[in-house]
Amino acid sequence: MLHTIRHGLKQAHNAHTRHLPGHVSAQVRVVNLLAIMGVGLSGLYTALYGIVFQSLPAAGLNIVFTLAYLAYFWVLPRGGLLASRIWITLVFVVQIAVFSLWAFPRESGYHLHVIAGIPFAFLVFPHPERWWRAATVVALLGIFFVAEWWNPPKLFGEHPRVYARATYLLVVPVIALLVAVVLQ
Repeated sequence: MLHTIRHGLKQAHNAHTRHLPGHVSAQVRVVNLLAIMGVGLSGLYTALYGIVFQSLPAAGLNIVFTLAYLAYFWVLPRGGLLASRIWITLVFVVQIAVFSLWAFPRESGYHLHVIAGIPFAFLVFPHPERWWRAATVVALLGIFFVAEWWNPPKLFGEHPRVYARATYLLVVPVIALLVAVVLQ
């Protein structure tokens, strides 16, 4: 079973890289890795919301985002590289917006996921696509400030402080990994 999982992850990591030049292939592998991480983290949050916090609406919403991250691998061969990059970025930005603005209170700190979005934008969009990169960063900063100043009614009830701890324990290593990859 472990061999099958490893093989599947390797195939996902190398998806749509066979006939690409070396540098473009490496860029696609990085975005593929981000999609795999998106599926994994979103799936982990689904389990956290469903099992630990017993919040089925939050778990259900996260399943939608998990499937959206998986859809990247469907968009990649059909829509091309730019379309797949835009897709994964939209999923990431919409997930942060929905959970930051309408799902969880500001005190939960979910809007701090925006910090991970800045290196994410630099990893997803190469230099020639810098306008997409800039648009992603501006959208994320907009979400951050709106989440700080606007406090609409929330979709889900209050979660215990453990939620904030779990969020930070998951997000900080991911941000460190993204920054390390950007700086290498």
